Amino acid sequence: MVLARGCASRLLVLSATGNLRALLSGLVFAVVAQASLRGILRPTREWLAAGFTTNQIGGNDLLAFAESTTGWAVAFAVL
Repeated sequence: MVLARGCASRLLVLSATGNLRALLSGLVFAVVAQASLRGILRPTREWLAAGFTTNQIGGNDLLAFAESTTGWAVAFAVL
């Protein structure tokens, strides 16, 4: 966003006012986003995202992973 001088929605607004630099930056952003979602950058995105998922520990139930009870979770939240 810093290199494009704005987020995607701001680039859309700026391109509507006739800013060609914002229009080109928005198009590059859209092409790269599409390529990372379904195109040539998909394997790289999936490889990077694999390190941040909880599928290896059985999903998002961290209480089951820690073999803990709901009481401990409530106590931790209160603390």
